[in-house]
Amino acid sequence: DFSLLNTVRYTQKSYTAESAVTSVHIEYSDASIAVEYSETAENVHIDYPVRLNERDEEISQIAITETDGVLTLTEHRDWQDSLFQWDIDLDFGDDSARTVCVVLPAGQNIALDLYTANGSVSLDADGEALPSLSLRSDNGSISAGGALNITGNATFSTTNGSVKVSGVAAEGDLALHTANGSIRAESLSAANMQAKTSSGSMTLKDISAANALTAETGSGEIELLGDITAKTLTVKTGAGAIAMRDGIIDAQEIAMTTEYGNIGAEGSAFAGAQSDYTVLVS
Repeated sequence: DFSLLNTVRYTQKSYTAESAVTSVHIEYSDASIAVEYSETAENVHIDYPVRLNERDEEISQIAITETDGVLTLTEHRDWQDSLFQWDIDLDFGDDSARTVCVVLPAGQNIALDLYTANGSVSLDADGEALPSLSLRSDNGSISAGGALNITGNATFSTTNGSVKVSGVAAEGDLALHTANGSIRAESLSAANMQAKTSSGSMTLKDISAANALTAETGSGEIELLGDITAKTLTVKTGAGAIAMRDGIIDAQEIAMTTEYGNIGAEGSAFAGAQSDYTVLVS
């Protein structure tokens, strides 16, 4: 167990908002962020880890502010304090000792902007409404589930990790991005939607975009499951297949491109009659 070599430890602290909150902004270096809703919570409550050295001295500073309804929690860490510290984290921060736990009062429209450099970001909601949503990580997975209604834009982004989102309806634009990892999306709707990964597979099921829907991967298979609806649909993979299964593809303009792979349908069809389309295949 290489983690036994660690000279870094963490202690948990708590903060409860003093007044009503309309937006939560969090920035962390080495911690996961988990968000949940509570029927009994009156104000936003956050449990957060503080980094300690081998002498149990705090080597990270946590700044917490409340200004005009915006609650901001930021971790500041002097790199010199960590220069000779062993901090081996084989799970990219995915453990309870280094997790920022955010509890939101149910039924309050609170915008979320959450970022961590090393760790996952997860959101568990059912029937909640948000003005806007941004879940971001450099090294870690992104996940959001339940029924979420967003009046603005929604972003789910990581550099190294998977993205898994379901049950999100955004009136604005919705983005699913990763450089190295898979994307799994189900029951999403937005004005415009973009799903993009440089290296990884992609599965989109029951997706609706009022305008443009774009799905792109550098290498990996793209699956379109169930009903896919958009004004313009663009699907592109460099090395991999494009597979449509068990649904209806409904768009005025459809472009599907792969450099190395098949394009095919099993149990799926394009909406309308063949005479509705001008078809170009090469």
